Amino acid sequence: MPTITGISTSTPIFGLEQKKVAAFMQGFFKHNSELQRRIPILYDRTGIDKRYSCIPDFLKEHVGAELFSDDIAMHPNVDKRMELYTKHSLPLATESIIKVLNKTNTHKHDLTHLITISCTGMSAPGLDLQIIEALQLPLHIQRTSINFMGCYAGVHGLKQAYQIAKADPDAKIMLVSVELCSLHFQPFDDYDTITANAIFADGAAATIIVGDNIKHSSGNALSIHNFYSEVYNKGKQDMAWHISSKGFIMTLSSYIPMLIGESIAPLLNRAFQHAGITQKDIQTWAFHPGGKKIITTIQQSLNLDENDVRFSNEVLKDYGNMSSATIFFVLEKIMQQSQPGYIFGAAFGPGLTMETFTFSQQ
Repeated sequence: MPTITGISTSTPIFGLEQKKVAAFMQGFFKHNSELQRRIPILYDRTGIDKRYSCIPDFLKEHVGAELFSDDIAMHPNVDKRMELYTKHSLPLATESIIKVLNKTNTHKHDLTHLITISCTGMSAPGLDLQIIEALQLPLHIQRTSINFMGCYAGVHGLKQAYQIAKADPDAKIMLVSVELCSLHFQPFDDYDTITANAIFADGAAATIIVGDNIKHSSGNALSIHNFYSEVYNKGKQDMAWHISSKGFIMTLSSYIPMLIGESIAPLLNRAFQHAGITQKDIQTWAFHPGGKKIITTIQQSLNLDENDVRFSNEVLKDYGNMSSATIFFVLEKIMQQSQPGYIFGAAFGPGLTMETFTFSQQ
């Protein structure tokens, strides 16, 4: 069966301590006394200690802001945001790719497919062609771009790689996710926007997936067994992602944990049936850490303990929510522990879309 032989992750250079970002935001909304009081409380409850950004704008100790000023009326347009996406996405993507090539002892000229994932920037020619040129990948490499699907897109990309590898056992696929969420900060004072500003961050990941004919020496590789997806229409207005003249606008309703809580157990039962396993067969859990409440809700709904969701909580604590790239940070931790048995994971995004997967580690 198709196999994940390696995952490598990267973050930008600007580390954002959550408490310092909260202080920055208080200054940003200095004319709103209610937000002055609520922001530190909300940021403290996120479960995040540190995040990363490709721009220094949210750090008081840095000068030379690239996108935002302390003027709350300032709304950078899409052009400026996409200019910075182009500037910062390629270096982060290539860093992750080089790391995973070295980790798996893979030669770049042996790659047969390239899948790029992002919901925070788009152009044509896009990131896929920029990567090919920058790293001098084979010009005949087959390309697929997954754009604007949101936090579950990483799982969707793995599903596409799985289907390619099933059809072509000689396939050696490079999958790259790059998300620069900080470029889409919006200076609005509604709850949805404040929540999004409190949890989203920047990061990238590169993953190699190979077909059955490809020999590899990775002792902690992940065998890909199954995927299962559903759309929960009841939540389609509660998690959304729209392009406006002032940038990309995130809707992140406070009802999302409740919606996930009422749907996750039945969804996973159907996913287990589809994979031919039961919950008792699962050794390791890999949930996309969309937020602290989401992780807690899933944990309670499935009667899991803290150890079961530790990888998701660790990634949230150290990196925040990096949209589609985040699940790869979780899986990288799981690969490092090398614990045999079934791995079950899930990610959520606009729709409300719920993507699940079943892997195993030998």
